[in-house]
Amino acid sequence: MDPLTNIQVAIRNSIDIFYFACIAPLHIFFSEDGAMEKKAFLGTWKDIPAANEIQYTIENVECTSDGISTKMGQNNAFTVAKRTLEGQDMIYQSIKLSNGIWACGDQADPW
Repeated sequence: MDPLTNIQVAIRNSIDIFYFACIAPLHIFFSEDGAMEKKAFLGTWKDIPAANEIQYTIENVECTSDGISTKMGQNNAFTVAKRTLEGQDMIYQSIKLSNGIWACGDQADPW
C-alpha cells in the first residue's frame, strides 16, 4: 500500500508532460485551526477506543518539554496541557488534518 502522503505530480511544458511522485511529510497536512480546548480534548481523548491507540518510542531526543511544545506548535501540533505525572513530564497535544480529521496525542519524558 502506498503511503497516504504519496503525492502524484504532473508538470506540463512546451516539450512534454512529466509525471512523478513524492512523499510529503505528514505535518504539511496539519491545519492552523487545530488547537483544541481542554474540555473538548478530554472528551475526545476518552472517546478514543483502546484499539485505535498507537505507541511509538522516539530515542535520542535532546530537547526539553518546552522545546518540544514550541517545535510541535511551529508545525501546527498544539499543546493543550502539560503536567508532571509520577515524575514524568507529560505533554498533551491536538492536531487537525486538512481533511478535518482530528488527532490527540501525548508525549512523556525522558527526553
